[in-house]
Amino acid sequence: MFEANPGATVDEIKSALTSTATSMAAQCPEGCGAGLINARKAVESILAIKRS
Repeated sequence: MFEANPGATVDEIKSALTSTATSMAAQCPEGCGAGLINARKAVESILAIKRS
């Protein structure tokens, strides 16, 4: 993630990982966090962050 966008903050990376994860709620009723990481979508999300 830092290689894709060296200026990204830890919070931005965490947000990218959790917001693009595939929910597993139906398969894991006791709780699976944000779900299954979707690496491609997470990196695309980080690449979309622009700094002014």
